[in-house]
Amino acid sequence: MDSTDSIGWVCPFCYNRNRMGANYCDACGHALTHICGTCKNRNRLGANYCDNCGAKLRGEKQEKIPLVQPADVRKHYLLEEEKSTAQSGLAQFIPPGLAQKIETARNQQDMVGERRVVTILFCDLVGSTEAASQMDPEEWGDIIDGVLGAMIAPVYQYEGFVARLMGDAILAFFGAPIAHEDDPQRAILTAFEILKGMENFRNSVKDRVSVPLEVRIGIHTGLVIVGKVGNNLQMEYTALGDAINLAARMEQTAQAGTIQVSEATYDLAARAFEFEDLGEVTVKGKGNQHTYRPLQQKRNPEIQRGILGFQSQLIGREEQLARMNDALQELKRGVGRIVWITGEAGIGKSRIVREIKDRSTSADAESLSEWHETSSYSYEVHKPYALFRRLFAQAWGIFPGDNSSEIRRKITSGLQGLGPDLSPEYQDTFERLIGAQDEQADGQEGARFKDSLFSGVLEVGRRYAGHMPVVLAMDDLQWADPASIDLLQELFLLTEKYPILILCAMRADTESTGWVAGQAAERKFPHRFTRIDLEPLTDKESDRLVNELLSAADIPDVLHEQIRETTDGNPFFIEEVIRNLIDQEAIVESLPGDDNQLPKWKFVGEVENLHIPESLQTLLTARIDRLDPYARKTLQAASVIGRTFNYRILDAINDSLQLSDDGLEREMLTLLRTDLIRETTRFPELEYIFRHSLTQEAAYGTLLLKQRREVHKRVGEAIEQLFADKLEEYFPILAYHFDAAKDQRALKYETLSGDDAMRLYALSVAAEHYGKAISMASPENGETNVDLVSHLYSRLGRVYELRSEYRKAMNVYKEMETRAVISNDDRLSLASLIAQGTVLALPTQLQDSETALELSKRALDLAQRLGDRKSEAKVLWNFLLVNNYTGYMQRGIPFGEESVAIARRENLKEQLAHSLLDLAHAYLGVERMEDARKALAESRELWKEFKNIPMIVENIMRSVYERLVTGNFTDGLVASEEALQLAEQIQNDWGKVNSQLFTNQIRIAIGDIGTAIRMLNWAGRIAEKVGHPGAILLLVHLSIAYENLGQFEKAFEYVRQANAVSTSFPPFRIIGLAQLVHLHLIRGEMESAREHLQTSFDLGGEETFFFMNQNRYLAQIELYIFSGEISKAEEYLASILDNIFQTESRLLLPDLYRLNSRIAEGQGELDRAMDLLEKALQIAKDMGYLTIVWKLLFELARISELRGHHREAEKYKEDAHAAVEAIAAKIEEEEVRSHLLEYAASYSEVWQKP
Repeated sequence: MDSTDSIGWVCPFCYNRNRMGANYCDACGHALTHICGTCKNRNRLGANYCDNCGAKLRGEKQEKIPLVQPADVRKHYLLEEEKSTAQSGLAQFIPPGLAQKIETARNQQDMVGERRVVTILFCDLVGSTEAASQMDPEEWGDIIDGVLGAMIAPVYQYEGFVARLMGDAILAFFGAPIAHEDDPQRAILTAFEILKGMENFRNSVKDRVSVPLEVRIGIHTGLVIVGKVGNNLQMEYTALGDAINLAARMEQTAQAGTIQVSEATYDLAARAFEFEDLGEVTVKGKGNQHTYRPLQQKRNPEIQRGILGFQSQLIGREEQLARMNDALQELKRGVGRIVWITGEAGIGKSRIVREIKDRSTSADAESLSEWHETSSYSYEVHKPYALFRRLFAQAWGIFPGDNSSEIRRKITSGLQGLGPDLSPEYQDTFERLIGAQDEQADGQEGARFKDSLFSGVLEVGRRYAGHMPVVLAMDDLQWADPASIDLLQELFLLTEKYPILILCAMRADTESTGWVAGQAAERKFPHRFTRIDLEPLTDKESDRLVNELLSAADIPDVLHEQIRETTDGNPFFIEEVIRNLIDQEAIVESLPGDDNQLPKWKFVGEVENLHIPESLQTLLTARIDRLDPYARKTLQAASVIGRTFNYRILDAINDSLQLSDDGLEREMLTLLRTDLIRETTRFPELEYIFRHSLTQEAAYGTLLLKQRREVHKRVGEAIEQLFADKLEEYFPILAYHFDAAKDQRALKYETLSGDDAMRLYALSVAAEHYGKAISMASPENGETNVDLVSHLYSRLGRVYELRSEYRKAMNVYKEMETRAVISNDDRLSLASLIAQGTVLALPTQLQDSETALELSKRALDLAQRLGDRKSEAKVLWNFLLVNNYTGYMQRGIPFGEESVAIARRENLKEQLAHSLLDLAHAYLGVERMEDARKALAESRELWKEFKNIPMIVENIMRSVYERLVTGNFTDGLVASEEALQLAEQIQNDWGKVNSQLFTNQIRIAIGDIGTAIRMLNWAGRIAEKVGHPGAILLLVHLSIAYENLGQFEKAFEYVRQANAVSTSFPPFRIIGLAQLVHLHLIRGEMESAREHLQTSFDLGGEETFFFMNQNRYLAQIELYIFSGEISKAEEYLASILDNIFQTESRLLLPDLYRLNSRIAEGQGELDRAMDLLEKALQIAKDMGYLTIVWKLLFELARISELRGHHREAEKYKEDAHAAVEAIAAKIEEEEVRSHLLEYAASYSEVWQKP
């Protein structure tokens, strides 16, 4: 299609290209020409006068051929086989996410016929005829496939829609079925990508194609009718209307290798791109049309909503205000509430908050004398606790210019005002939060700080709300940082006991952390929660708002209609339209207002000539453009600083950027008068805020990339100079500015920001900063500092490990290895090998002991060759881990002890802590309890020194195990509760599971079965989510819990689930199989019991955890007894008792003595059976092992009956029932209690025979 004359008419109804001179569309059958009623000449459809006789054509009745149905049109284009090919060809370019969006739009009826403004893109290959004539058809087909790929992929990249493939051309549009605020810009960006892709493709085939392959692209924005044609993602959606023809004309008249856009598209995208004015082009039926050529991209300004200078009553929110008033009334009565306001940008969320503030602080609301508010800013989304830093700074009168001593004084005053005991306890915490401390803490302090901060904020909240009701308003939570959201969710707890109303407002952004907090509040506190979703105003409400703002009665209905159509019921949009009309002097002031009354206005323009923008983005940018040059430059510079900007920073960059010749006072006054900015404070420093965040974004978007980078650089340097004494407070902001400036200092500040976030245990924020820093430190950017690169990769991987995201951690370490290979650096390679070995050794879903061993061997060789003793200690630790988590503790101990020795000699405290902890694990496995206790005690002190909460939890978990097997139940429960509290404080899911691995076996033993079941289910859900290998153990313990209630079917189901869980940690598999054998024996299924017991022995693991191994031997003894092999059982049990007596293990002794009693009974030695049961009973009582005490008492009663001692038997039964009743009295769950009592009542019958 390299000749304009060969193109012919594009059908305005199905946009099929027809041959020149065609009268009817050969696709849909619609007339393409207008028949002159005078001379019967056929004219172009849409012509006003006949081009043969000059007669007027408007109103002439036209000959029509009935339109075929959409399905017929589709059949006309493609045969079934061809359709399949075309669909699969397009599908390869559609990102899954986009395909899902299109499918969702269709399912939600968003793809039915409607009026829409879309941006249409035609792209056509130039020179195809000549090129095709010189090539074999099959080879040319391959070339066309490549060309279409270069055309189509960018369309979907920018979420456009390919409506039609036309040989070597495409038709695409942006704005339907998925609309964006910046569809014209997306279309132009797509065009740039197409040109770029064609250049790459052209270079790749230059040896095959002698004719240069070029495309030309035409773009136009206009109103069309859109609707479905079929049911396929690629073919079902079409656009009909005259705008299609104009877009086609833009393409037809464009030069090869260029883009041409209409004036309509230019108007909407002028502030996002640099354009070349191409003058005018003639379009038949349209006259001369001004066209433009996009040259390069600016940043796309976002739409700004809202207008200032006019204040009206709150309209259309009566129901929402009534619900808010209910919340305020409850607050007066001392009842806490959580109110969550959501809605689109500009819908009126902030206005609702202002209204509530007025009501709660008015004279009629004397009891509500406390109002605190804060908001999130988009550029602080990665700054930990930014929301609360601002909250307390405002509450205590702390200003950005305050020095450290002044901040400390104000914090002290604020805390002491709430109670003299608060300052000593929380002074340090709030100083660190707000930025009064100069010292830098290491990353290990983060968890302790978080614990103290959460506790301190809750206590401050209690004090405020303890003497009067409080409203805490938080706006724009869609931009809140994750750390602030975590803290906010803790704050919700206060509403249960204190008169505090937490009022939150945000956009309905379901992907934001703020949205997650709202859902959590609604789920956990439904009795306190009120959700208010703001919807657009109705037409009547919109008209009322216009009349209220303008105090006028002479606004034409047609103007009301245009405003309604333009704003779609968004209050701030309505205000912006009115502002635009006033700026254009279409609405003028007829009667000035005073302090008590708004001015009167009247409409003096002509409605039909008014240009009401199709996009509020255009409207807002036009407002900014109407500023004088100096004010405009000042606003742009301020937008780079941020929504809130310090005047000193702006003034500091004035000279270098030449914003003004004689200071900025005149420019700031202009911006204040135009309501684009507001003063927030004058003391101690002058500070301003953009009235709306989108105003800031729009102003920022008008800057050229080069200008933007320069301003960011100047701002960063100004902050460094002005706030050198407390620069750590500005690390994230400096990282942002220098990154935007493409300045190498961004790497430094991203690294420092990550370290600071790690210190505060804000892991998501830390990951974000480290990820950015790694990108900046790429070899392509020339970074050669190996220590820095190793630090970044190691820290990022560690963040993912702490978040239990081991696959991500592994990917980070592999990337580090690749980097090491590229840079040929052995030290970086060594760090990578060690890190990978550690991850693969741990019992996670990624566990791969063989690969871990291979990597560790390579690492050990490299460490010894480099003489790196620190790394050698880490590698030896990895060998210990591999053996520990494959069940070979004895083999791992020498590696662990050598690692500990090196760590001591080299003073490697952190590595010493790691090695001691896992060496203790091995000692516990082989019943070296005293060695284990010493190692745990030493490592725990080290972890406390590092303030590493996750590892403290891990340490305590090992202690809980030791106390379980030695029968020290009370201390075990205390330690477990401490571990759980610590894990919950830092939201560490892995630690939460660890805290419950052995705790619930203790709970079952002491009879707290209801709590055990509840906590096992809770921990099990978390274990499944994070891939914790302890999931199998939790299921086994659930089986044991239900067995102790006589619920044998449930017990059997849980143990089967446990044995279906995949794990390479033999101890957990062994204990699961032992329980399965036990339950099979209860059911009398001897063969199944033998089969599963053999499976457990096939696992090997003779060196594995002694206690868990004994469970396997216990199952073997039971099998011998149940199968009548009494002598074998006696011999086997004697050897096990000998082994246990050499250790401190006590937990299994009551069971072993009970089984020994069964053996004695089977041999007819009833007196010895009684003695053995009495020993078992005494040991169980000493431990507090209540769930076996009552069973032993029933056993004693049964043997007494066999001995003929009936009175003695009755006494044992009474004691057994009393023991059961004592357990039942402590069980809160009625169902659990009834099951226990039923089981106890039938126990004698269940266990009458061995």
